[in-house]
Amino acid sequence: MPRTQRVRRQALVQVLLARRVVPLTDAETLWGTIASKVPDEPAETLADALTALNSDLTQIGLEARTVRDQASGDALVVLANTRGDAIAEGATAYTGAELAYVRALVDALGAPDAFSISTTDALSLSTTPPLSKRAASDLLRNLVQRGWIAERQGKYVLAPRALCELDAYLRSDENALECGSCYELVTIGERCTGEGCRGALHTVCSRDTCAACGQAWHGTPVGPS
Repeated sequence: MPRTQRVRRQALVQVLLARRVVPLTDAETLWGTIASKVPDEPAETLADALTALNSDLTQIGLEARTVRDQASGDALVVLANTRGDAIAEGATAYTGAELAYVRALVDALGAPDAFSISTTDALSLSTTPPLSKRAASDLLRNLVQRGWIAERQGKYVLAPRALCELDAYLRSDENALECGSCYELVTIGERCTGEGCRGALHTVCSRDTCAACGQAWHGTPVGPS
């Protein structure tokens, strides 16, 4: 690999490691800036650079994924952990009580149809060992800052980083919903009203028929309201 190409990719990785979630438009602008440092040498496209990086990142349990924000549809580049339990992987940043709270919070945010939790309910989650409400409030703020959860319509929801890193864990729940258009998890969108049907769509994804039951699409909202 040419040295210039390697240096460019390393610069991109450093940004992803620092931010974990980057809007695709920002990533493209950043990549253009990195490439312009050596204008005499043609640069890869961002997509090609991410593909090449992933062959190395997977060896250390990481992957750069391009996903969409469920509500806005904006494309994002997420540097996700792919090895083992993503919650446990972050345990070094939290105490035992805090980690127990994070697990309880994730389970609460996976509750069918709501896929959200109010601040009051979040502060009242029962965990062992217990966490004080003040400590829980500080932890919630930290989780928002780190891109694990987000606030939407006065409630907490799983943010794109969490949906990427906890994908396998969340899909193991029988109540998990998969978009019939993009095949990503749905925690904000609609589910099919057909009897016994588990079909779902993101708000920004559209279909005339349900991919699960084949009937004309009639949806009921899921997510915060």
